[in-house]
Amino acid sequence: MLCQLGANDAQRLERDGERVVSAEETVRNFDLLRGRAGQARWVWLTPTDTDEQLAEYPPFKAAGISWRAADHAETAAALLKRPEAVIDTLSVTRPTPDRRLFEPDGVHLTSAGQVAVARIAVAELSRLD
Repeated sequence: MLCQLGANDAQRLERDGERVVSAEETVRNFDLLRGRAGQARWVWLTPTDTDEQLAEYPPFKAAGISWRAADHAETAAALLKRPEAVIDTLSVTRPTPDRRLFEPDGVHLTSAGQVAVARIAVAELSRLD
């Protein structure tokens, strides 16, 4: 079972507002979800990063929502502490000036970003016994 979630939990109301779901509640939700999977072989994927340089995306501003890279990093760190296998997609999607990994909203991945995630996922899954 591959599971990637937590990015929408880190959504904030307004640019500097509260998270929609606290970091603690997100971790609790991970526990609850994993507990329902029984004996399934579980692999987490961290949330991808976010490009805060694109945070002024007009539809998000109009809706009064935003994301912070630090919140995604906090969620990824919590996942990396879990006993199940974890694939770190956050680190391969860090924004850099020479790569266009994010759509204009700064949250969703371009095809290049999706390829980066697919490559790390395949590489890491091939290492699991």
